[in-house]
Amino acid sequence: MKNQWGILVLFSVFITGCGGSHPPATIPPVVYPPVPDTACGVATVAATALSADVRFIDPVNLSDAGGLSEHPSIATASGGKVYVAWDDDKNLNKEIYFRISHDYGSTYGASINVSNTGVASVPSLGVGSDGVIHVAWQDLTDGPAEIRYARSTDVGATFSNSVRVSSANTIAAASSQESGVFLAVDTNASTGPGNIYLAWSEADLERLQFRLKVARSTDNGANFSIIQEYTPPDNATADTVSMTVDAVGNLHIVWSELLRGTTATGRQIKYFKSADAGVTFTPPILLAEGNTLFYPTITTAPLDIQTDIQGVYIAWRNEDDTRIHFVSSTNDGNTFSSDSVIVPNTNLSLQLSPRLATGPDGTIYMAWTDNRAGNYDTYYSKSTDHGLTFATPVNFSPSAQGSLFIALAVDDESNIYIAWDDNRYENPPDTPEEIGNEGNFEILVARGKQGLPAVQSASASPCPLTPNGDNDAEMTTFSAQFSEILNWDLKIFAPDGSTVVFQQSGSGNSLDGINWDGTDTSLPVADGLYTYTVSGTNVNGVVSTTANGSLVLYKTNEDAAPAIVSFSREAFAFSPNEDGFKDSDGISAQFNKPVNWTIQIKDSGETVIRTLTGSGITLDSNVTRWNGKDDAGNLLPEGTYNVAITIMDGLGQSASCGLQPIPCLIMEIDTTEPEVVNPSLNTDEYISGDVLTISGTPSELALVTIYVYNQTGVLARKIDREFREANQAFAVTWDGKDSNGQDVMQGTYLIYMWCRDRAGNTAIDYPYNLEFTVLNKPVP
Repeated sequence: MKNQWGILVLFSVFITGCGGSHPPATIPPVVYPPVPDTACGVATVAATALSADVRFIDPVNLSDAGGLSEHPSIATASGGKVYVAWDDDKNLNKEIYFRISHDYGSTYGASINVSNTGVASVPSLGVGSDGVIHVAWQDLTDGPAEIRYARSTDVGATFSNSVRVSSANTIAAASSQESGVFLAVDTNASTGPGNIYLAWSEADLERLQFRLKVARSTDNGANFSIIQEYTPPDNATADTVSMTVDAVGNLHIVWSELLRGTTATGRQIKYFKSADAGVTFTPPILLAEGNTLFYPTITTAPLDIQTDIQGVYIAWRNEDDTRIHFVSSTNDGNTFSSDSVIVPNTNLSLQLSPRLATGPDGTIYMAWTDNRAGNYDTYYSKSTDHGLTFATPVNFSPSAQGSLFIALAVDDESNIYIAWDDNRYENPPDTPEEIGNEGNFEILVARGKQGLPAVQSASASPCPLTPNGDNDAEMTTFSAQFSEILNWDLKIFAPDGSTVVFQQSGSGNSLDGINWDGTDTSLPVADGLYTYTVSGTNVNGVVSTTANGSLVLYKTNEDAAPAIVSFSREAFAFSPNEDGFKDSDGISAQFNKPVNWTIQIKDSGETVIRTLTGSGITLDSNVTRWNGKDDAGNLLPEGTYNVAITIMDGLGQSASCGLQPIPCLIMEIDTTEPEVVNPSLNTDEYISGDVLTISGTPSELALVTIYVYNQTGVLARKIDREFREANQAFAVTWDGKDSNGQDVMQGTYLIYMWCRDRAGNTAIDYPYNLEFTVLNKPVP
């Protein structure tokens, strides 16, 4: 099985395809948690250790739909309740789906279609103190995009029919992907449910300008009224809004603003608040300005009695330096600190989509998307000093394909919940026939906490298990240690990974003396590599981290001839350029009994340039790797290399690859950056209603990804993502519509084109930028 800390395979979805420029040679590659030795029978704890005392349980696949699941929104309530909403096209059209957990995110109820319109996306979720669940989203039911809202008064069993909240015949940032509606609930009301707030950006079609609107419901979502309409000065545009309600009921709103006046260009981050439930608002405060500032996020902290700090914290993405920036207020938003960089970014990676949340003790948590590994993964950090410093970032969700959109919440017991969209499922074999058949996006949710119950160790001994009647290793014994008393569960899975062949349960602070004799309901199982898990719950029902291990079982007699059961490499090609991504290739093998093995890597002239040796019954690709160097440590040139394996048992009997059905391997080193030759558009002035053609020619087989962004830097449409053959020109078209099928507004747009090859090399231009203008179609 592939370990979760294995070498990552590049994926990109928002700014995708190429994985980023290689860092200078003087910058060391990013170091991730080490891949544990896969010693036979010894388990590893499948949890992300963010610090010595913070652990996360394995993520739950919440959507599991096989489609495009994106834009999670998450909320929590007392007693372990977790609520998650997202958009999904599993039924061909985009809908808003919802699931609830009553056990701290360990299990979830059935998926519910909240919208039922077929044109819904980007939900925002909140829960009142009375348990009523509120969901808002952007919707195209009535033509132009509108803001719709629904609620559940029966703990998520059913939802009301949606109602339109925004004004009729207006556009509410339908294509903005994160800059649409934002929902916040005041849970601090002393009697009855608190106010429900919605904020969104809305287009003024006459002025071609987006303004900020805020609506409020004082009757638990039965009715909404507009309480604020902010029109930016000098023809500027307000978008990408975020909002929260603090511990005393103050409403805090932050947004980004595109300047389009005659004397100013660029973008600003602005903030205002209301201390009287939206009756009045303070004048906007300018927090930062630059060329490309997007996607602000905001959170507040309760009054710190010791320091007299009432915290307001805001972060945003700054494309000028590709970093997350941050400001803080210690006086409830009256004044703010200077703009600062929140996360180190020494290798100039792209840091996107920040999310902030605070715990009941005032700890600030932040999650964001970062491509510093060449892949878009979810990173995590925290601050315990009101944002003055943040802990070292940790790659929270290393994935074979990547992730982008994130949601973050912390409950009243300091449980941390992170939700993200992930493309790690159903990934194809990295072969010429399958390459380009990418996996599905699913919504994953994981829970972490300081002091979370943990399976701290687990093992099976002896290993391998050899129930062949020779009275040696006829059964194996399992043991494990726990951080506290757990109701534990031990499962052994067949080589297919899904069939349980053995299971035992019990209770205590350890697992001891559980034996397995290699049978399933008294029938012997087949030879192979079996996996096992040890998990548990504590006396309060809190799920622990899980330990995962492997166990080799074979019944081959000692004097039987050795055989190679399987022999394979991990990647189609790799690029050992020390950029921290796909720098080596893994080798896997399985034998019919323990042997001494020797791997010889040869050049085209059959000269042996690298030799690897070891012993055992399996080779794990996470441990047995080739870094593209010879035995003297010299980096070898590009090209293909032949890889042979020979095994020998204790009696001197041997076997080698090359005889069917076990061929030897070919491994490829590729360090050449791909290129899209002559990336171009058929016009730089696109007339609404016509067709825009994007073309180019890749220099080698490469994944080419093409998106269109609007003038505010917001994703308008995902156009294409395909592996393209070398030196074969391609042409793809865009019909002028956004991701919801609506004609985009006139203005300036950018085509972004990313490119990366099978080995993870990226084009020097990252991405290619092609600018054009959308014009209204003339009236005949």
